[in-house]
Amino acid sequence: MTPPAATLEEMAPAPAAVATEPPPPPPPPPPSAEPAVARAKRPVDRRTARWLGIACPVVYAVCMAIEPVPADPQAAVPVWAGLVTLISIAAIVATVASGFGRDARVFPAAVGAGVLAVGLSVACPLSGHHSGIGWWWYTQMALSVGFLAFGAAAWRRHRTAA
Repeated sequence: MTPPAATLEEMAPAPAAVATEPPPPPPPPPPSAEPAVARAKRPVDRRTARWLGIACPVVYAVCMAIEPVPADPQAAVPVWAGLVTLISIAAIVATVASGFGRDARVFPAAVGAGVLAVGLSVACPLSGHHSGIGWWWYTQMALSVGFLAFGAAAWRRHRTAA
């Protein structure tokens, strides 16, 4: 009797066992890569939030109180000025509400209100609304830039706090 013919599977050499290592684990994210949502939920310093909420309307009120009478009191208010003023009021309300609610949105609201305050202070004499620049304008600029700097510094400190 003849031996059976070998099949292809039997004739192929057996594969050599290859030792493979598992891939290395991914590197951990840098410590500053905290998601924005988690950062926004981080507790807000109560004192800072309240100071922002108090300072915002006070700065705007003082700036409006020291302004001189417009160059032409009967002149119509330009549409852009009305819109910027309306947005400023909304930013003031947002800063006060989020400041007393200890919400992290107090920081962008305060910075936005500060930018608008600086913009309105610069636009006043440039638009012809007031003739000339005096002590009142320098005081407005100091208050507006100071509030903007305070809000930006507080926001930066909140973002970098552990």
